[in-house]
Amino acid sequence: AGSILAFSPELYFIQKGGQIKYTILNTDYKTRIINNYIEANVLVKLRFGNVDRQGAGFHIAAGPYAGFAMSGKYVTEYGSTKDEVKIEYGDRQDEQDRMDYGLLFGFGVDFGSLSVDARWHQGLKNLSNNETTDGIFSDEYRNVGLSLSLGYYFNM
Repeated sequence: AGSILAFSPELYFIQKGGQIKYTILNTDYKTRIINNYIEANVLVKLRFGNVDRQGAGFHIAAGPYAGFAMSGKYVTEYGSTKDEVKIEYGDRQDEQDRMDYGLLFGFGVDFGSLSVDARWHQGLKNLSNNETTDGIFSDEYRNVGLSLSLGYYFNM
């Protein structure tokens, strides 16, 4: 018989980022920040219904995540111009930290071995190494977001 309590170790490729809009000398700018992460998490799930992977049910989940940025870029658009700059990772000023960690909270619906999940990602790690703000980019930022996923359960 299945259990209502489950542990779910997971490994993902996930893209995170954001967008900043600003104006300098009457020129409008839009900068997108794109980071490509390998992310691992371990979730504790409480399952209701479908504990034996039969029929329908739902689950709630929570747990920590840790991510490592493999690559990233800034894409800035202004007027008809579009510039791309590779993100530099490291500990120096104007570099971004590669490591990210935080908490995940989720809710999902299960149909047999298929699962549809919605998750809230709350980053706890400040990714910026800037000591002061320049009025555009903050000296402190974290990954925060919502993800949707489709999964399949394997019995092991």
